[in-house]
Amino acid sequence: MLRIVAINVGIFLAMLVVVGEVAVRALMPKSEAKIGMTLENSKRVYGLRPNERNVYIGVTVETNSLGFREKEYPVERRPGVKRIVVLGDSYTFGTGVEFKDIFTKRLEAALNGVEVIGFGVPGYNTTNELATLREVAARFKPDLVIVGYVLNDAELAQPDGATAPRATQGQRRVLDEVHIAMKDASKLYRFLAPRAGEVAKLFGMRYAVGATNRMIRAFEDDAPGWIESRASLLAIAEESRRLGAATLVAVFPMMVDFASYPLAPAHERIRAFCEANNIAVVDLLPSFKGRNAADYIVVMDGHPNGRAHEIFAARILEHLRNGAKHDL
Repeated sequence: MLRIVAINVGIFLAMLVVVGEVAVRALMPKSEAKIGMTLENSKRVYGLRPNERNVYIGVTVETNSLGFREKEYPVERRPGVKRIVVLGDSYTFGTGVEFKDIFTKRLEAALNGVEVIGFGVPGYNTTNELATLREVAARFKPDLVIVGYVLNDAELAQPDGATAPRATQGQRRVLDEVHIAMKDASKLYRFLAPRAGEVAKLFGMRYAVGATNRMIRAFEDDAPGWIESRASLLAIAEESRRLGAATLVAVFPMMVDFASYPLAPAHERIRAFCEANNIAVVDLLPSFKGRNAADYIVVMDGHPNGRAHEIFAARILEHLRNGAKHDL
């Protein structure tokens, strides 16, 4: 009798999981196709397909002839028009955000007589961004290079074809591996994981596993990814000086619970490194103090939404207008 009950309960739970998985997948932002491609003979390793129009994470994504989610800008400068190039990953790309609402486009709209050209590609780290500056962005002769620094930039890139790189640094614990594999395999698990984290927080285990836990460890002085990221930041600053451009590192927060935000020490490490090396830096985390992270993420995705990009743009604009020595 107990065996029959157990079997029936198991069947019922399995059906709930299947129905839940189907329901979450139906509600998630849609993507029509992969937008990435391998780049032969490039230190960028992979990029976006040029001159394409697709739906990706619920929004229309159009790429230009260079393979970036950006308008076509002439390489030659227009007289009297300043120019900013922005290097970055999915935050700069604007995953799940309409093109006009990305922080780069908001900056361009607010800065009269300034072109702001985005070179963001999902999954890039600082080393990919250095290669982007050298191979593509430098030819646009910017006055200012902004590095959109997201905390997973301190992870070593391990490209898998045209997909985003996977972190390899350190020896991940088994629970981390299982958690990340489950998030990749199941949209229901991806949806439920943050909610389970809220329960775990009651027992002091909110960030015991997962990407946030990995990022906390990624900024140790001897972490290979952080060593590589620091070297790439220095190289970006040097390349910018060679171009006659200033450099600004904009440090973005991860969109997790801002009340118990566990990654503040990483922000401080990046800020201290930049200041010690005379690289201008603006930390965007304080702009989210007291805010509810759930109000600023793309639904069922986790990337910053249009409201978050509005805050990003406002804080960077404030920095540029209030005493920053960028000659804009």
